[in-house]
Amino acid sequence: MPIFHGFFSLGTLAGAGIATATIGFHMLTIWHFSIVALIIVSLTALSQFGLQGWENENYRKNSQESPQTSGSNHQKLGALLLIGLMVAGLSFAEGSANDWITVASVDGHGLNHEAGAFMFTLFVAAMTAGRFAGGRMIDAMGPQRTLMIMGSIGLIGLCLFILGDGALALGLSAVMWGLGSSLGFPVGMTIAASQSSRLGPNSVSIISAFGYGAMLAGPPLIGFMVDHIGLPNALWLAAGIMGLSLLLTPKAARYSPRAPQQI
Repeated sequence: MPIFHGFFSLGTLAGAGIATATIGFHMLTIWHFSIVALIIVSLTALSQFGLQGWENENYRKNSQESPQTSGSNHQKLGALLLIGLMVAGLSFAEGSANDWITVASVDGHGLNHEAGAFMFTLFVAAMTAGRFAGGRMIDAMGPQRTLMIMGSIGLIGLCLFILGDGALALGLSAVMWGLGSSLGFPVGMTIAASQSSRLGPNSVSIISAFGYGAMLAGPPLIGFMVDHIGLPNALWLAAGIMGLSLLLTPKAARYSPRAPQQI
């Protein structure tokens, strides 16, 4: 799952890189959007060749499987809530960066627009690298230790971004912030999928709702705080929520495939 999310981040990285280039060359927005639209259409058409004949066979096979759930609804709800809150905390940090890292770099730290766009590119590049490397890290250290290490790096990076000054310090903190936000969502979904026989067939959908809900709710909530305390101070909200997510990680990660629990 981290690798699949890595390809998602790879597309975001390509978009951020193109945006940074268009700003640097003072290209009109219409040309920027036209390039992105052409890439999307081309990749969509290309992807159809790899999916033909695969999706119907595998979907029928998987849809015929009906795992038997066990355990009480109360225990399942508690486990789903725990995993969901962990995912939500890290997704909140990711969503906050998606919408605010560039604005905070320019309006909060005084960088120019090209540098502000580059900060987001660094963030997405770090997320992409973290997700492609995440599988091997989990195999070597286990999901709990991996999430704690990466999450701690991300929290430190976010705090340094708020307090930092200068392009070099902000760039390093953006990389750390991206690394720390990279694995929470995919690993949380992996845990839910691996425990679907215990947590129920809708566990992946529920965890996804936590993740995407936090990712979408984070930016406007921070925007509300920007009106009162400004940037980059408003990002302390993301840091606080990320810290709470780290406190939940040891308990949430115990439901991973490496440490199955009877619930």
